[in-house]
Amino acid sequence: MPEKKTSATLLRGKLKPVDARKIIALLRKAASQIIPEMSQTIFSHMDTELLELAKVAESNTEQSEYFEAMSSLEKAKKQVSQDFLKEILSQFDEPRNLEELIKERKKKTEARKEQSQEQVKLSLVNTEEFEAWLAVENTISRGERMYEKFLFELTQRMGMMVPSWKNKNANPLSTTVFTYAFDHAMHKVDLSKEIRQRVYSGYELKVLPLFQKLYISTTGLMEDAGVFPKLDEDYVSPMPVDLSDKAKPHSPSKRRSFSSSRHRPDAQPEPAGPLASDDRVPVAPFQHPKKILRTNDVGAAIKNIYSSVRELMAVKDGQTEAYSDDEYLELDEVQDLLSALEGEMHEANGARMPVRQRLLENASRAGERRVDPATVQTLEVVENLIDSIEDDALLMDNTKNWIRKLELTLDKVAANNGDFLNENNPHRSLDVINQIALLGGAGSNSARRVVDEIIDEINSNYDADPEVFDRALTEMQPLVDQLNRAFTGNVQRTVKASLGQQTLRNAQRAVLSEMDERYAGREVPEVLYKLLMPGWRNLLVNTHLREGHESVEWQKHVQTLDQLFQYVDKDSDPKASPDYMPPESLLQHIESGLDSIAYEPGQRIPLINSLKQVLFGDKPVSEMPTVAFNQNTIAEKLGFEDVSAQEEARRVLREQNEADALWQRCFDRAQRLHVGTWVEFRTEQEPEISIVAWVNTDETRFVFVTQRGVKSNDISVEGLATMIHLGQVRILEEPDIPVTERASHRMLQNMHNQLTHQATHDDLTGLINRKEFSKELKSALDVAKRNDSINLCATLDLDQFKVINTAGGPAAGDRLLITVARMLEDKVRTFGAKVARLGGDEFGLLVNDCGPEVGAALSKEILDSVKALRFEWEGDVFSLTASIGLYYMHKDTDSVNRIVSSADASCIAAKEAGRGRIHVFKEDDIEMSHHQEVMEFVSHIDKALDENRFELNCQKIQSIDATFGYCHYEVLLTVLDDNDTPLQPQDFIIAAEKFNRMGALDRWVIRNTFKFIADNILKLDHLGMFAINISGNSLTEDDFMEFVLEQFNELRLPPSKICFEITETAAIGRLEDVIEFMERMKIIGVRFSLDDFGTGFSSYSYLRNLPVDYLKIDGIFVKDIKNNPSDYAVVKSINEIGHCMGKKTIAEFVEDEETLEILREIGVDYAQGWGVGKKMPITELLN
Repeated sequence: MPEKKTSATLLRGKLKPVDARKIIALLRKAASQIIPEMSQTIFSHMDTELLELAKVAESNTEQSEYFEAMSSLEKAKKQVSQDFLKEILSQFDEPRNLEELIKERKKKTEARKEQSQEQVKLSLVNTEEFEAWLAVENTISRGERMYEKFLFELTQRMGMMVPSWKNKNANPLSTTVFTYAFDHAMHKVDLSKEIRQRVYSGYELKVLPLFQKLYISTTGLMEDAGVFPKLDEDYVSPMPVDLSDKAKPHSPSKRRSFSSSRHRPDAQPEPAGPLASDDRVPVAPFQHPKKILRTNDVGAAIKNIYSSVRELMAVKDGQTEAYSDDEYLELDEVQDLLSALEGEMHEANGARMPVRQRLLENASRAGERRVDPATVQTLEVVENLIDSIEDDALLMDNTKNWIRKLELTLDKVAANNGDFLNENNPHRSLDVINQIALLGGAGSNSARRVVDEIIDEINSNYDADPEVFDRALTEMQPLVDQLNRAFTGNVQRTVKASLGQQTLRNAQRAVLSEMDERYAGREVPEVLYKLLMPGWRNLLVNTHLREGHESVEWQKHVQTLDQLFQYVDKDSDPKASPDYMPPESLLQHIESGLDSIAYEPGQRIPLINSLKQVLFGDKPVSEMPTVAFNQNTIAEKLGFEDVSAQEEARRVLREQNEADALWQRCFDRAQRLHVGTWVEFRTEQEPEISIVAWVNTDETRFVFVTQRGVKSNDISVEGLATMIHLGQVRILEEPDIPVTERASHRMLQNMHNQLTHQATHDDLTGLINRKEFSKELKSALDVAKRNDSINLCATLDLDQFKVINTAGGPAAGDRLLITVARMLEDKVRTFGAKVARLGGDEFGLLVNDCGPEVGAALSKEILDSVKALRFEWEGDVFSLTASIGLYYMHKDTDSVNRIVSSADASCIAAKEAGRGRIHVFKEDDIEMSHHQEVMEFVSHIDKALDENRFELNCQKIQSIDATFGYCHYEVLLTVLDDNDTPLQPQDFIIAAEKFNRMGALDRWVIRNTFKFIADNILKLDHLGMFAINISGNSLTEDDFMEFVLEQFNELRLPPSKICFEITETAAIGRLEDVIEFMERMKIIGVRFSLDDFGTGFSSYSYLRNLPVDYLKIDGIFVKDIKNNPSDYAVVKSINEIGHCMGKKTIAEFVEDEETLEILREIGVDYAQGWGVGKKMPITELLN
């Protein structure tokens, strides 16, 4: 009989069993104390919500349903609470690993389904089960995002006591285990689908915030125990790497969500009091959260990519000369040369000094020996690190000044330790820079003097004492702590004031609403207005603040006004009212109300006397003067002009921008801002960095503070959207990581951009090259097909270039080409055109939205400018002419090859006609026939959709590692015509995109691929996943996510078998929506691949936010990698960036073994192309 597992038997960590048992007992007690509170909170919330719903029910039947649900929940409350507690404590007392928990959960789910199937149809059961499952997964995902840092520490520490607890999905204190336990307990209660969904929403709204209390207490318990190692950046529990690529169950994404506001980590209910103790405030800019450790090291990636840049530049410059070791300076000699620059650095007093350049100059004067390339490269890294810090918008000027003063010492550090950027073992100098960055917000002169002294000490003493950085950190920590306390205190005061203002504003709105409903557009007796202003108005505001608008007191005060109005209204009979109050009682209530707010006696006595005359009939109503309450002036009459003005300003902004799609996207972006977001306000003066400190409950108002925690802005969501739209507000990236890490990320991005630029641009002129020009033509052709526009492609060839090149030599030829390149850029700048050097003396022009008339005029102007050019070289003057060939692409142009060949043919025709001429390519009847063919593609697609005239094909994606044979497949679609002949993929894709058929095609592929895999799951089990392409059209469809989830649910397909491929263009176009879709899919185990990465929008920063698993390197860089050093460098750079971020890389267009070997040398993970496997019918996988 197997041994029963208990907490004691599973103690495998570094802690002594006796210590672990004590801590587990304390944690168990904390859980047992919080669960009753959670249960009470959710049941109380549901009771209130159902009662409110019953009050506004539209029928007796609907009302009865709500009352029945209230009764069911009340009866089940005790049992649910017990079951909830029991399941959590069982994971303490008898810990199960994740596999065992999944089996238990699956068994409970199946039992529930069997029980439900006896009562309702299977389809309804599946739908309700799926919706319930999705609600639970969403709640778990949100909880993990809210408490990511807490969960990281809990799992690391608790995993040292019970190994299975290292997995958050099996940890008894995790939101996952709690949520599943609550779900299991609640499923025993008989509730309708609607009520059950409301319970899940209530749990998310009311219970999730209570985890903060639990995690603060349990974290404190474990820290106070004093037996755990310190959890800092150096402490990492090694996680196993799953080389099989099989998805782990229930592994939601850890990335920050940009999804709708209801899923935001900060969307917590407002506290009951002015400022509850657990209110969220932004993380102080003077402290950094724990770093999230990545698979590889950014520092290593920087070194590798830097080497690629230098090697590529050396190859292009012909620098192949090698030196022996004795021709290089020794390390101590380099340090001496650096020390010799200290005087210049001191004189610079914070101004930037070119340290590396000055070092090389001094070295060259000192003798024939050189500084070795590795040291030069290291100094370049420091130089670029400081450059990146200089560009950091989050840093204050005094911070940058301090860091500049340290540059020379950092060079010394780097020369001694070339790997000083290594994230796994960073040099302490980087920690000092990070602390200095935090202290930039120091407001006091004394604190700044301390930092000045610390920097002087570092620069003076580093040579003799390299440990000076440790002392500096110790000295700076009290300053950081002091700033942190000041920031937190300032923010808490701002939040408290904002909450108070919101509460007051809500009360004023409530009073304004009541008065508007009663008196707008009416004549009100003056005596009633005098009571209302300001006495009764203030009483209503105070009552709303103290008791709320549903209180008995509030209702009484409002009814008093109604009764009084009936007494002074000649058409009303106060005695007919069900709320009738005799004059004596009414007057007594009025006096009591005014007394409660200490109403001014001098005004109170005459007011009461006037009211007595009215109530007892001593003064006729007809003799009483009146006050007009016009529709647009009621707020002014009540003294609430500012409330009305703010609402009106918001309304005007919404109406003005209703049809502006860009403003609406900015509005969506503004709504997604949350507490802790950093922004830059771009004012006419210096830019101002601010942090979101508070967002009101309906997310319509945002309060910002400065880096010192002082309130800086209070803006409506519409105002914020407008500022984002106008470029007056910029949302800052990566504010929550140390400055050196931000700088490293920018360095990675900049170096990758440099490599990409070298691969796509001409070295001599800086213009784009033929390869990139072809890509631009492809994009322009796609636009022409979609928008029915005309774009110009021109080829220009210099007629006398060989004469000048022969007479003046290559240097003259190069100078001439550069001169012509700058002239061409200048001529087409206003058109936003692309200029390329196609090779030799041939240039290309691409001008979008350019018809024949404009194109002819522009071409003539360029030709005249070339003729007017007088090129001088060594005393000789040369005149020039050029020949230009024009081709106007349009929606019927079939390919880029047609564009290039037509423009080239036209240029040749211009030369043959006598040079110095322009020739326009003429279309023939072949183009018209092709137009008819393209139009027929749409009908082919529609017919194929109706008749299922498609074929699913696939192509292998193989691991390059010879020791690891894993492979998966990309699914490819073929459209068949009436004769079962495949249509050209590019043509039908263009037609489908232009005529909005891509969404239907995507859904066909998903539906049929899912069905094929599900029907043959056992035969395909040995294979990996299937990658399915999703177009940008589908990602913007509101119901696409629901469609995909329905397919998974209907076919019961394991999500781990699916990987969705999206392109960079589709992702960046609707980044927030794409991230939301990806995160929801990743919750259930789907993976993602980013296609064609390497050009276009390739951005390190946005890639950090995209939770993709694979990067597919753009094939344009792979197919010529054997012969093109630039392409080799770009592929290596992309691979380094991908691995640095923990993503696998896939190379496309792998056509032969030689290319495969080069990719293996670089370290690319997977390959795809004819050299790996050709396209084949997907059904062949079953053979």
